[in-house]
Amino acid sequence: MLKFHEFLKEVVFKKIPRKELIIKLHLEYDEFKGLDNITMSRWTNGVTKPSPRRQLIIAHATKCLNIFLNQCYAPKVPVSLESQYRKFLNQFNSHYHAIILNPELNSKVCHFKGSNSEAHEIYGDYTSKINITSSNLKNFDDYNKQYIVDVFYKGNVEKKLPESYMYFHQEIGVLFEILGLSAEEYAVKSDKDALFFGLSFFKNSDDYELLFGLVLNYVVRYHFSVKSAFFTARGREDMSLYETLGAEQLALIDSSKDYGNVYLYQIDLQKILSHPIFLGLIIKYSPIYDQKYEQIKDGGVEVERLFQEKETLLAM
Repeated sequence: MLKFHEFLKEVVFKKIPRKELIIKLHLEYDEFKGLDNITMSRWTNGVTKPSPRRQLIIAHATKCLNIFLNQCYAPKVPVSLESQYRKFLNQFNSHYHAIILNPELNSKVCHFKGSNSEAHEIYGDYTSKINITSSNLKNFDDYNKQYIVDVFYKGNVEKKLPESYMYFHQEIGVLFEILGLSAEEYAVKSDKDALFFGLSFFKNSDDYELLFGLVLNYVVRYHFSVKSAFFTARGREDMSLYETLGAEQLALIDSSKDYGNVYLYQIDLQKILSHPIFLGLIIKYSPIYDQKYEQIKDGGVEVERLFQEKETLLAM
């Protein structure tokens, strides 16, 4: 494994000279305004190191992302934040959280990418149990308008029966229209500026980390330039974690006596990708993503086999 200063010297500077990198970062990224040769020298010699966000940007800007994710150390997570994250994870193992607990036979991990109406066939049985904007339920996913949705899920792929799932898309305009929000007010100039992560469900905490780890690996590779992420939050643990990350609560989507309130939050996407907890998840599951994603996309990977191989991949 590489420390970041070793990554700079052994990987980055073999692709781009130091002076060119400083100029590139200074011109293309606001985070590097004022970057000078002295600071870069300190990073290179290991005297100091850039923040995880800057590390991630450097890796992406120099096309060294895969090496960074697979060969560099994950950032340390403060004890207080680790404790809060564990409380967040514990909710997925509680009876309060559970909606459907019956295990699916022939369970696989799969990435579905297709129309919103097709995607709803996968997660619709779950979202229908939450009374989201009941008067606008059909409009919430806007089935009359076709757009692309990504769904990462674990379950019976042939029958489209998920045990756990997470979906996201870029059709932000419809969401804002339903909730009466202004896209301009939240710096969303077009749908390409944002990702919306809908209400997801995870059977347990292991499923959460596996699926979100895969989702984050996909996002960091294909949506790195997206500015904002919009998340739905249900329950105190969700809200507490998002607010700790710096997310802003925008609206109460709806309230439910049975399943709790559902809120909409906004956060800078790179705050998520570079946060110690989630960057740690990206790095942890990057080997699985690299070696298994094509199979996951093309029809799914059997969960039992994936978890058996996961231990080997994570130990490498």
